[in-house]
Amino acid sequence: NNILKKKYFMKTLVTIFLTVLLFVSNLCHSQSGWFFANPLPQSNSLNCVNFLNSNTGYAVGNYGMILKSTNAGLNWKYQSNVNIVGILRSVVNFDENNSVAVGYGGTVAKTTNGEDWLFHSVGSGIFLFGVAMPSIDIVYAVGEVGKIYKSTNGGVNWTEQQSGINSALFNVFFSDVNTGTAIGANGVIRRTTNGGR
Repeated sequence: NNILKKKYFMKTLVTIFLTVLLFVSNLCHSQSGWFFANPLPQSNSLNCVNFLNSNTGYAVGNYGMILKSTNAGLNWKYQSNVNIVGILRSVVNFDENNSVAVGYGGTVAKTTNGEDWLFHSVGSGIFLFGVAMPSIDIVYAVGEVGKIYKSTNGGVNWTEQQSGINSALFNVFFSDVNTGTAIGANGVIRRTTNGGR
């Protein structure tokens, strides 16, 4: 009688286990139309993607992660990094060779050949959230407590500009070297028509 009870218990346990396994496997199927892209694997969080044209784009993220695609996002390639270990929050492309990424701790990453990235800094440990590059030389970066920085040599050296606010600025866009808009916390919008002067 005990042997029959044990066999029945084991059959029931196996049936429950297989039912749960079948249920979980059905939940794990990906959505229709979505698929995992290269590189395999890439587990760092990515924070921003920006495409220069229909084929070439960059994605940036945690631990200095910079990826490049040259086939419209189908495949991604690791970029060569030099001493970039922080969190990158935003990336902008000027042309096929010149791009700038910014992030936490005042981190600035710059490429002039579309492959190799060098570390620069705005000169303070401020968190940077957004970047704009209206020319090959002029670059703007925005960040916490209303900080706005401007570079006139493509992102190598930076000077702070006065925003007149203390709210974090999350993104910035320039239509030309003088005309730009920065947006941020609490609905703040800051605009310049004279290059930030």
